[in-house]
Amino acid sequence: MGKLKEQIELLSTCLLRPKRANHTALPIWWTGWSLPLGRKDGFTSSLVEANTSLPSPFMTFPQLVQNFAAVGLNAKDMVILSGGHTIGQAHCAVVIPRLYNFNGVAGATDPSLDPTFANLLRTLCPSDEPLTFVGQMDATNGTFDNNYFKAVKSRRGLFPSDAALITNSFGRRVVNIAAKSPGSLLKDFGKSMVKMGKIGVLTGSAGEIRQVCSAVNSS
Repeated sequence: MGKLKEQIELLSTCLLRPKRANHTALPIWWTGWSLPLGRKDGFTSSLVEANTSLPSPFMTFPQLVQNFAAVGLNAKDMVILSGGHTIGQAHCAVVIPRLYNFNGVAGATDPSLDPTFANLLRTLCPSDEPLTFVGQMDATNGTFDNNYFKAVKSRRGLFPSDAALITNSFGRRVVNIAAKSPGSLLKDFGKSMVKMGKIGVLTGSAGEIRQVCSAVNSS
């Protein structure tokens, strides 16, 4: 980000951040969307606070809805934004509880997992190697597309929270539409990203436009 700022000094770092989301974060067949500009940076950053607000990969559908509602996002936003996992990776620590002794039952596997996929995951994630990378979260890792939703629909989502999306009739409907229509997904994802970008906007004397993105301005 700092190098990018050096090359484009005519924009402040707070303007660059949303622009970057529009132009570089989602490659290949991305059409983009318009994002509000001018968001300020905070004076402090808290890892604990950030982790407290983030949804857990072990959450159920109702828990996910509640987590997103706490910041003004609805159930559809939650399902659609889960599609960001299409460019994600995961550690085996999140997957292992679904593969071995599920819910404390010796030898049990999460029944919501496709059995063939579960067998593949066991080869990637031995029970004693939680720090190993599973790798891609869908068939086209690194490309923003609707393959994540196709995987979830086929019971091949990695996280328990991925599987949770189709445990609810509304969630299943949104997943099915996203899996079937890339255009619909792009449109809905853009709308939800704009809404997410408006969470906790700082105004007035709260916050600043940082000269260096990774550090507060010197007084």
